[in-house]
Amino acid sequence: MDFFLNDAIRKATSTPISFSNGWRWGGAIPKGKLTLRDLYTIVPMDPVIMTAKLTGKEIIELLEENIENTFACDAFNQKGGYLKRNSGLKIYFKIENPYGQRIQKIFVGNDLLDSDKIYEVAYITVQAVPKNVGSDHKSTDIKSIEAMIQLLREGPYTRQDMESYIAI
Repeated sequence: MDFFLNDAIRKATSTPISFSNGWRWGGAIPKGKLTLRDLYTIVPMDPVIMTAKLTGKEIIELLEENIENTFACDAFNQKGGYLKRNSGLKIYFKIENPYGQRIQKIFVGNDLLDSDKIYEVAYITVQAVPKNVGSDHKSTDIKSIEAMIQLLREGPYTRQDMESYIAI
């Protein structure tokens, strides 16, 4: 569900990267044709998709903080218990490393993330990308359910097809 949602967000906004918070929106959906009710099970509040500009360094910091909040050695520093979901990134990290040293490599598509480059990202809810991270936060006026419907209208959804999709 997380890949499908984030792939739909990324495709609807033509951005190379999308984020959603790593919580469980609803229960499991049985294999088969999706209904509108199923889509609302994935994302019942149907938030508007936002975009922002983040440097590679900000993406690394955002993810490092999220990993720390999930896997901190001190249980009192653990918050949430989930990792951000994304589409467009391949992240290699070591949870056993200390804060700030967990991320080993990040790829955007097939390219190594450039810490100085500015990336346009799409996201839903401020838990995925807080307003104090990045710049130029804007509403797309596209809602999450609409993005998933658009992706399904293109034909059967497969994760493999989306892994080869690189937004320009």
